[in-house]
Amino acid sequence: MGAEGEVFVFMGPPEAGKTTQAKRLSDRIGGAWIWDKDIMSQIEDPDRLWEALETVMSRVPMAKPIVLDGVVNRKTDASELALALVRTGRQIVRVICLHIYEEESLQRITRRISRPGLMATQKARWKAYRVYTIPALEIFRGGRLLSVVMAEGTEDEVEARISAALNGPADQI
Repeated sequence: MGAEGEVFVFMGPPEAGKTTQAKRLSDRIGGAWIWDKDIMSQIEDPDRLWEALETVMSRVPMAKPIVLDGVVNRKTDASELALALVRTGRQIVRVICLHIYEEESLQRITRRISRPGLMATQKARWKAYRVYTIPALEIFRGGRLLSVVMAEGTEDEVEARISAALNGPADQI
């Protein structure tokens, strides 16, 4: 870490702690945290996400790393990100996939939120993760950019695993 134009990408299933850990990494390295939900809230047409994301990334000084949270969910997203990185002169340093089992994910959400239909919504999100996001992860694994990190335990324990992943070779943690 420390080169210009660095980008870190957080991926994983629902309730794995992507946002929490992406913010923590961004704070630790003095990076710019970019969350897909922030971008989506600023645009009217969801098809313009990548254009808006590229604009936001181009405004971040090259010396400042970028931490992307929730941006890549499908193979097409991985392709769009690759194009945006070429156009902004940035490169992915590591893709961190936070791994959590579905049962733990469902327990986490029900401890925080209680509303009708919540379990059905979460199960649908897990299905989308299995169908769309896991194939996108394989693109990054093939590029030797992916580190899978267990997301169970305290926030500090997960952060320590992420630090170890970032200091070691991809696909080892």
